[in-house]
Order: sequence, then C-alpha cells, then structure tokens
Amino acid sequence: MKSILNKNILIFLPPLFFFLLIFNHSIYSEDRIKYIDTVNLRKAFFLKEDNWDKFTKKINHKIDNNNRIGFICKIVNNNYEMHFYSEENVWNNIYSHGSISYKFNKNKELLKVKVYYQRNNDSYLLFDKKKRGKCDVYLFGRLYRKNLAYYFSIDSLKYLSINSILSLLDSNKIGKEILIEKDDLFLKEKLIQKIIIPSINFKYVRDGARDEFGNYVYILTGEEQKKNEQGLNCSGFVKEIADNYIKLFIPSFKWLRISDLKQGRTNERKNNSLQQYDLEYDPFFGLDWAKTIADNINKNCNYKIIKAEEYNTDTNAPYFKNRGFNIEDLKEILFRDQQKDSTYFYILIFNRLRNKRPIIPEHHHLSVIVPYFKDYHFYLRVFESAEETNFTQLIKIHKDEKVTIIKVPIPLGLAQK
Repeated sequence: MKSILNKNILIFLPPLFFFLLIFNHSIYSEDRIKYIDTVNLRKAFFLKEDNWDKFTKKINHKIDNNNRIGFICKIVNNNYEMHFYSEENVWNNIYSHGSISYKFNKNKELLKVKVYYQRNNDSYLLFDKKKRGKCDVYLFGRLYRKNLAYYFSIDSLKYLSINSILSLLDSNKIGKEILIEKDDLFLKEKLIQKIIIPSINFKYVRDGARDEFGNYVYILTGEEQKKNEQGLNCSGFVKEIADNYIKLFIPSFKWLRISDLKQGRTNERKNNSLQQYDLEYDPFFGLDWAKTIADNINKNCNYKIIKAEEYNTDTNAPYFKNRGFNIEDLKEILFRDQQKDSTYFYILIFNRLRNKRPIIPEHHHLSVIVPYFKDYHFYLRVFESAEETNFTQLIKIHKDEKVTIIKVPIPLGLAQK
C-alpha cells in the first residue's frame, strides 16, 4: 500500500453519506478510542456505489473537519485499492488504528483486506481470499502470527465494525501481546525533561566528554578542549545523561570519572577468541563504557534487584554473545519489553564488523532511546551525540549492524518531581 500513498487521491464521500457520518459519530465513544469507526460509511459505499472509477479520477482533496473521515481509491496493477480511515490528523496517520484497506479485482471481487490495530506502525490483520478462514497478523510490518482462525466470509469485512474484526486478537489470545492499552507519556516526558534535555544542545566534538571536574576534555588523551570547540560525542553524551541521573539521588554529585569508564572489562571476555584484540584495537570500548556507566548508576543509586543492566533475554529475537541483537529486531524487542514493564529507558550500543583484518566487531556508537505509549501508538524518542534524532534515521544508518541493549530504570518518584 505504500506505493499508493505517493499518488494519493484523497476524497471525502459525497453528501448522500453525510447523515451516516453524523450517526456514526454520535454512537462511538471518543473518551478512550481516538477514532470514528467507518463502518456505516463503508456499508453505504458498497451498497449504493456502482461506479468506482469516478472516485479514482477525482482530483480535488476534501477533508471534513468535524468527522475527519477520509477515503482513498486508486487503480494499481489493474486492481482497485481502497482505504477508509478516520484520524485526528488525517494527513499523517491514515494507516492507523481503526483504518481498513481493500483490494478488489476489476470484477469487484474482494481479494485482500488489511485492518490496522496500531497507529503508524504498519501493524495490521491481513485477510486473503486464498486463505479461507485464516488470517495473518503483522506487527511493525513483519509477520507476527500466521493462520488466526475466523468464521465469516471475507466479503463481510466490507460491513463489519473495526471492533468486531479486532476481537479476533482476543479470541485467539494474542491481544495482550500486540495491543496497547496504557498511556505512559507523562512519566516519560518527566524523564526526558529532568535527565536528557539538560544534556542536549551541546556542540558535537569527536571524542569529547566532561571529566569529573566539569572540564571539556578528549576521552583518549584527557587533554582539555579548546574554548571555542567544547562539546560531546556519543560516549560523552551518554555519560552526561548518567551524571544528571545520579544527581537526582545525590544532589551534590558532579560528574563520573572518565578514567573509570575507560577501563576495559577484559575479565568478561576471558578465554574468548576476541580477547587477543582488546589491547591493540579496543573493539569493545563503547560496550565497556556503557556497562560501566550502568554499574555506576546502580552503585550511586543503591539499585540491587531493579537495576541498570544488559537486556539479553527476548522471547522471539536471537541474541548473540558480545554483539547483542539484530538491528531489524530492535523495535519489536523494545515493544515487548515495554509491554511487560514500561518503567525503563535504554542505552543502545551499536557494533559492526571491521572492514579490514582482523574482521572483528567494533562497538562504535551509543544512543539513548525513550519509548512511550499514547493513544494506541508506540513512540520511540531517540537521542544521540547531544541532540534528538529519530528512530527511522537510526535504523537506516545502522542497517545490517547489531545492537546491545542496556535497560535503565526510571527513578521512582520522578513523576512527582
């Protein structure tokens, strides 16, 4: 469906459907569910409209500001592709929780249907005429579960309400795995404002960090940076966040010592085939730096059981020792962990294989990611090298790499501060 979006023809259905929209709006609760079910609009369209081609040729864009229900119709590869949606921000969120897409052949026979259950995450149920009585579940654009049973004709999807269709997730006992029921934006915003925001908007300086006296120095040599070039790199930025974190518990605390963070954790790689490269190439610098930061958080904040630590036990994605997870699994991993307990944020350490001998992994970049849930959507805010970036960019840059994940507890009582 993404190919359609580039050539969207958005139209609002003709006035003869207007009373249906009013009726639909009045019966649908908006106190928790932030969309209007298009079921009545779909019924009216499929029962009364015979000339679908006229919708594909319409060039004017119309959006009703009160109901915000939209319709897209396009001919793609000699098939009709339609999308019905209702969203607070129709321009950006048309493939969202509650929207529904259809594919028909030229004879108007229904071939496939997508029913979306999250906002903006390419998460949907896929019904295919070729798989009678079985549908597949996609999460973040990837196949999550195959062959969920259903007991109605595929044509009835033109008239069923979204809630009726999505009830398949609960009847097949996977609703709690993939549906979002909680909002935790307030807590995550507190974390960002108190701990992360004070660490951004520094100038990016290669190998830059602040030492235990607050001086801007180069990590490798310890030399002070020039006055007009003071700033942080990704390692210095994560350290700055850790410094702010510890200050919440110890107001008199200043900064962690760089010399402590630079110590290699060679004992953890004892008898490992990569140990011989530690001294010459220091491929584990980023990983050791982040793990030692986690240890310092635990020590200064008196964390024992709930603490900052590496996450390596995902139920679905494979974990590789000394390397972490495949980058393409990252969003699902964080989603699953947040579903279990959303009172954490994460330090990410990316590693890639050297492009020359010896071919060993080098942990070359760190970032911080804060996930949160709001209105059926899983958001990811990304911070790196003293600025806020975005998750799509992060994944694109680090394509084909692996990532180690360190979970850090959100301080208890932060919401009250």
